[in-house]
This record gives sequence, structure tokens and C-alpha cells, in this order.
Amino acid sequence: MSTSKENQTKLLLIVGILVASGLSVFLHYKISAQRDEAADAAKDHPTARANRAMLEVERATINRDYDRARTMLAKARIAVDEAIAERPDNDKLARSRLVIIRRQAQIAQHLGDPKEASRLAREAVDVAAKIFRNNPTDERTRHDRITSAREFAQASDDSMAAVEILRGAAVAVDDSTKFLPANGPVQSQLAGAWIDLAKREAALKRAAHALTAAKRAVEVAQAARKGQGDPISTASLAYDVVATATHLSDELGQATAHESFQREAISLLEYRARLSTTDLVIPQALAARYGQLADLLSAQDKKADARALHEKAIELTRPLMKSHPKNEEVRLAYVRTTNALGAFYSNQKKDRKALGSYKTALEAAKLLEKHGLRTRLITMGNYAQLLGRLDKIRPARRAAREAYAFAQKLTTAAPKDRRAQEDQASAGLRYARLLRATPSANRRQARGIARAERERLIMDAKPTKRQTALRRGLDNLIKELR
Repeated sequence: MSTSKENQTKLLLIVGILVASGLSVFLHYKISAQRDEAADAAKDHPTARANRAMLEVERATINRDYDRARTMLAKARIAVDEAIAERPDNDKLARSRLVIIRRQAQIAQHLGDPKEASRLAREAVDVAAKIFRNNPTDERTRHDRITSAREFAQASDDSMAAVEILRGAAVAVDDSTKFLPANGPVQSQLAGAWIDLAKREAALKRAAHALTAAKRAVEVAQAARKGQGDPISTASLAYDVVATATHLSDELGQATAHESFQREAISLLEYRARLSTTDLVIPQALAARYGQLADLLSAQDKKADARALHEKAIELTRPLMKSHPKNEEVRLAYVRTTNALGAFYSNQKKDRKALGSYKTALEAAKLLEKHGLRTRLITMGNYAQLLGRLDKIRPARRAAREAYAFAQKLTTAAPKDRRAQEDQASAGLRYARLLRATPSANRRQARGIARAERERLIMDAKPTKRQTALRRGLDNLIKELR
């Protein structure tokens, strides 16, 4: 009896074990099946499909297969749109859609379809604006708002549309910073948007609008320097913006604004020079700015201030040239600053001082063999011209002959360079005029040179002022020498 019960107990245990094992296998199977289904579902989820498509876009772009990139971007966009339909309030998905549209615009440009690129860039502006309205103090949305507008302006050939889009983005982000200041990258983009707007307004000949935008660009770029960014990078950004503003104000004939921007540019370069004492490019740029400001002050009859700036430029470049005698870029900067001082004295009728500056510049320019060859020619011409004004005819003639020969050499090296051809005509005219002067005048040679240069001179359909002046000068000299 006892044995029978033991056997029944063992049987029940075995059955229990078998049932438990079977249930475990079944549960494992069901869980595994559910995992597979979940994996398949995840793999087919719109966001997963969008991510895979974007990886293919990157590969295609690296390989410059822009047709495939366009195809995969279309697939990515369809997938993201499906995901947004499921979660319409998801900001991350909205930003993903914006990224895709901006990439579509860029690929359209690569494929030579500017109309489609402009349409897509405009769509990106609208998407970025909607995201920004929902969260105007978020740095990412601010950045996207400005960047999409700048990209549209680059893609569009409609200047008025570009102006409106740029202004809308710049003003919107600017206003948002009143509540929470922007970080460095956003300030950089914002300054860029304002200066882009200034350039567009200048192209439309709307000087007041252009100057307002340029001034705001400079204010934002300068404000960015007060943040936590690298001082060299932020100063460089500010200088780029100020340099553009300076150029625009000059083109628009806005003298007061031009001088103000020039002074800001100088201040930034002086700051950069203190941070980067071994950088040779910055002092060259600074010397050029000193000379430009000196010209502005000279036009205002502020002669002493103008002379001081010219001398400051020379004091900056002369030691650089002495410490880097084989650096032709540094030498060129010194030649230009010394020439500028000579021109200043010449305009003041201080010919002896002007001649000294021109002679110093000429000696330095003789070692320019690869860079600044046109400046070397101009220096030779300045020296010859002033010798002639001082009635030093024989040395003036020798100097003019050397300048003419050098001009011919430059034209031979670049036979299709219109400016080089005009430089040769100018040098020939100068030499011919000195040949007809006494003592030891050679009118026949002077006439031959003048005629040769008149025949060689090529005029544009609408002649430039320089071409007109050269033709008139050569024609008058030929008539005089008949």
C-alpha cells in the first residue's frame, strides 16, 4: 500500500515537472515571439525608417550621389510625417522634419535646381518659424529660425522676399533675447542675419535700411564678445561683421557711418594684435585700416591726424619687414604704407617729402618678385611722375622708361589681363610725355610709343573712366606731336 502511494507521488511529480517544463517552453516561445514582433514593429516604426534613410543620405552625400540622396530624403520625410501624424505635438519630430527639408533644399542646389531649392528653403522657414513660436527662448529653435532664413536668402533670387524673410527672423530672435539673452552661437548667427540683411538692402539702394541693419549687426557681434566664448573667435567674428559694414557704408557714400565703422575695425584689429603677437597678417590689415582712416580724415582737412595715422602704419610695418625680409606679403604692406604717406605729402604739395617717401617705397619694392608686382609698378610710376613735376627730367625719364619696361613685362606674363594692358598704356603715356619734354626731347620716339599704346588700348562697350582718360591723354599727345 505504501509502495503504491509512493509510486503515485512520483508520477504526480513527474507530470508536474513535465507540465511546468511545457509551460516554461510555451511562455518562452510566446515571449520570444512577442520580442520578435516588437523588434519587427520597431524596425518598421516611422522614426526607425527615417533614421535609416538619413544614414543612406549621409553615405550618398559623401559619395556625391545626389540623386540617391534626394530619393532617400523623400523616404525620410514620408516616415517622419507618419510619425508626426501619430504624435503631432512632439517637438523633436518637428525639428527632424525641419532638418530633412533643409537638406532637401541643399541637395536641390547640388542637382542644379535652384527653383526647387528656393521653394524648399522657403518651406523650411515656415517650419522653423512655427517651432520658434512654440518655444522662442530655446537656443536650438532660435538658431534654426535664423539659419533657415539665411539659407533661404542664399537660395532665392527674389531680393525683396529675401529681405522680408531675413528681417522677420532677425527681429523675432532679437525680440526673444529681451526675455532671455542668447548664447554665443545664436548671437553669431543673429549678427550674420543682420549683416546679410544690410547687404540685401544696399543692393536695393536703400541706404537708410542698410545702415540700420549694419549697425545692429555690429552691436550684436560686439555683444557676443562679452559672453563665455573664445576671445579670439568672437573678436574675429565681430571684425568680419564690422569690415562688411565698413565696405557697405563706403559704397553707399555714408561718410559719417563709414568713419565710425573704420574706427571700430581698427579697435578690433588692435585688440587681436595684442592677443596674437606672432600673427603677421593682423598688423598688415591694421596698417591698411590706418591708411584708409587717414584718407577719410585728410578729406575732412584734418591733416595732422591723417599724417599721424600714415606714420603709425609705417611704424607698424617697417619693423616687421626688417625682421622678415624675405616675406613678400610683409614687404608689400610696408611698400603700400610708405606709398600712402608719399601720396599724402604729394596732395599737400610737399613734393620733397613726397619724393623721399616714394624713393623709400621704391627701394623696398625692388625685392618684390612674386607678390605685389602691380604695386611695384605703381611705385615706380609715382616716383617717375614726381621727378617730372620737380623738373628733374632726365632722372624722371629714366625712371619712366624702367616703369614702362616693367609694365610690358607684366602684360607679357598676363596677355589677357585687361588691367595689365591699361597699366602698360598708362606707363607708356607717362614715358612718352617725358620724352617730348626738354632737355634732349625725342618727339619721334614719344609719338611712336603713344601711337602704339593707342592702337593696343582696348575699350569696353561702355568705357570705364580710366579707359576714357587714357584714350583722351594718348589722343591729345599724338595730336600735339604731329
